[in-house]
Amino acid sequence: MAPIEPDLSNSNARPLAFLTAYGLVAAHVTVLVVRTLYRASRALPPSQATRSRQSHRRKHVAIFAALAALSLVVTGYYVFGAFLLSYRVWALQRGEVVPRHLWGEAGVFFAGEEEKAVDLQLGRWWRETDLITEFWELTTETSRRFWWTQQAFLGAAAWGVFVAIEGQRRRLPHLWAFILLSQFVGLSFAQNLFNIAILLTSVPLDPEGEHAHHHHLFSPSSSKTKSQARSHKRTRSKTKSSELRNELVTGAARVENAVHTRWDRLRDRVRRLTPEKSPLWTAHPALHLVPLAISYVSIFLLYYAPNTPSFKTVLFIPLILAYLPPLIHAFAPEKWGTTHASLHESHRAYLRVFGFISAISFLLHAKATVSAIIDNNSGSNPSHRHSVYYLFDAAQARLQGHPAPNESKFDHSKSTAGNIIRGLNDHPAVSVMGWDVLLSGVTLTVWAAVRGLDLLPTLFDSIGMSRIRKRVFAEVERAREHVAEAVEAERERVGNFIEKEREQLGNLIEKEREQVGRFIEYERQQVGHLAEKLGIHKSEEAQASSSSATRSQSSPAQRTRGKARQGRSKQSQSQSAAPEQDDLLSSSEDDEAYTATEKEASSLLLRTGAEDTSTDLESGAVAWTLFALGGLGLASGPVWGAEAAGR
Repeated sequence: MAPIEPDLSNSNARPLAFLTAYGLVAAHVTVLVVRTLYRASRALPPSQATRSRQSHRRKHVAIFAALAALSLVVTGYYVFGAFLLSYRVWALQRGEVVPRHLWGEAGVFFAGEEEKAVDLQLGRWWRETDLITEFWELTTETSRRFWWTQQAFLGAAAWGVFVAIEGQRRRLPHLWAFILLSQFVGLSFAQNLFNIAILLTSVPLDPEGEHAHHHHLFSPSSSKTKSQARSHKRTRSKTKSSELRNELVTGAARVENAVHTRWDRLRDRVRRLTPEKSPLWTAHPALHLVPLAISYVSIFLLYYAPNTPSFKTVLFIPLILAYLPPLIHAFAPEKWGTTHASLHESHRAYLRVFGFISAISFLLHAKATVSAIIDNNSGSNPSHRHSVYYLFDAAQARLQGHPAPNESKFDHSKSTAGNIIRGLNDHPAVSVMGWDVLLSGVTLTVWAAVRGLDLLPTLFDSIGMSRIRKRVFAEVERAREHVAEAVEAERERVGNFIEKEREQLGNLIEKEREQVGRFIEYERQQVGHLAEKLGIHKSEEAQASSSSATRSQSSPAQRTRGKARQGRSKQSQSQSAAPEQDDLLSSSEDDEAYTATEKEASSLLLRTGAEDTSTDLESGAVAWTLFALGGLGLASGPVWGAEAAGR
């Protein structure tokens, strides 16, 4: 009997190989990025190696590394849940046995001989299910899910421009790896890694000096020289071994040198296509605005594209265009931009680009919010296709979509907002996008607080409202001065009143004192007259004369001793007071000689951190407020724009 050929289409090898390759690609790109970060930390200039900067840098790197790890764990958990739920629904619809757990009977793996494991049909599930299309359709097929997914797309578009700008300034290699990680793992994961790269690098101020050294440290090392050195070392170490082994080592070294030589030639050709530009060079804004406009149109149409033949086309347009900003900065000729005279001018060149990002992102987010509210009020949010194993279904959606009979408008609006936010738990695929958006918002908030970014002026200036901002700030300053003048006038009035009352009280006390003195003098005169009448004054005079004689017979030594003691005490007091006076005089002279400059005062404030702490907290609060009110796209514009503008 001929052996039965296995059904290759039903093999579990293909889906497992794809998932393994997916994980390996993500891991390899992550290792490449981490290697870039390590080389960046080793290439810091001496000006960044101070003790205080190193302490702050370590603390901030630890914060963003923790956020990146949290993003990786959360994303991996919900991606696995989405795949598991997809297989369970597929197996239930086709009558296949669904595994209830991982080990043991009715599990994926058996634990003993008597227990049976569930035979997974991963091959059929993989062949009959388009996982990528299904994943993205699940995240966009209802308005409240699209409310989360759209924010992820808007945030990725803004961040891609920022990666291109800062990567070109700081000469960071492998910018495509950060973009790829944002799509393979998560936006917040890639953002935190890129933030660490910014913390570990500096913008070169001298294109001829520090820039050349910086670029040399980040350029690929001379692999040919290293390989030749390794081969020479191996050959020298094997001189005493057999000739066959020596020939094998020499041949391997030749092959390695040939591979590295071809790689060097390919790298040189790529370098010719990517002209080296100054860090002060900025691309023309139109080079960023045109791809952004196309991406925003695709994001707008994405809500209407699920379950249509054009869904994949609309979906992949913004995903592919995300790689375009780094390519523009790498391959664009120098004449397609401007080389500025100062770093400040180059920083402010992209304000209009981020203003466009903020304005369009806010409009799209407002439209998505209104659509979600309307659909919630009409009860048109259907249950998702995987509601068999999920708590949310169509009946609950209809009940939650309509207000209760006795529900107030405030309670209804509160329940509407709650229903939109609860879309985060509609499906694990939506949870992937939603939690990525939330963690990205946390990243923006922490970054704004760490860097002390000036967000509101950047937002006003970027959207062309600098005149309005200046007018508003002038009115606020004028009102502040008016209030200060009113407070000063009131303080003077109160001071004058207190001084007047004090003078009146002093006059009254003086009058009372004079009256009491006259009364005492009058009583003394009355007592004297009475004593004269009674003859008491003669006996008093005799007693006074005897007492004076007794005092005159007292020893002069005692008086001298008392005077000497008094003199010595006064002399000792004067001597002890002399050093104190000298110290006071010397301290006063030192105080007069030393006067702290404004630079030293500001440096003292920076060292104490009292002023910077409040400013940082304020920047973080502004960033979170923008994220909560206008979505991730609106918050990304001012935060990344302020960082690019050096604010």
